[in-house]
Amino acid sequence: MTKHFTKVLFIAPLFLVFSIRLFSQEVTMEKTLEYINQKLAGKYTVDVRKGILKLDCFKEGKLMRHDEIELIALEAEGIAYSEVDKQVVLKCKFNQAYCIDRELHQVNKKTQVSRCAIEVVPDGKSEFGLAKAFTHMVKLIQHNKYKSEEWFE
Repeated sequence: MTKHFTKVLFIAPLFLVFSIRLFSQEVTMEKTLEYINQKLAGKYTVDVRKGILKLDCFKEGKLMRHDEIELIALEAEGIAYSEVDKQVVLKCKFNQAYCIDRELHQVNKKTQVSRCAIEVVPDGKSEFGLAKAFTHMVKLIQHNKYKSEEWFE
């Protein structure tokens, strides 16, 4: 009886570890985009095509701004939520000044900038989840073997 009980005590934790690993799912680019677009619904739309982030900013249903950003040029670890400004901020890498192509539709102007600010309505977790999701998105593009099963909130 003791021998059998010892085997169960040894096998049970292994089974638990492998079953958790088996049922956990990788957070893909598609899931990341779905999460971001759900959180920013009505104000922004976000898409990634061929490593380029396309971000549209709307105000009262009108397109105000369109940004295109090569994700490889962003500083993944520099993406953060600013509690003062209530924005998730994306910044270019130090050696990539002006990596963001911006179109301002209300004044029909094109320019290049070094940071992108995305306004959010804070609720105590979504704002940090969004920063984490954008960081994850950048890492998926910048590092071929990068994978994560950790959700954003």
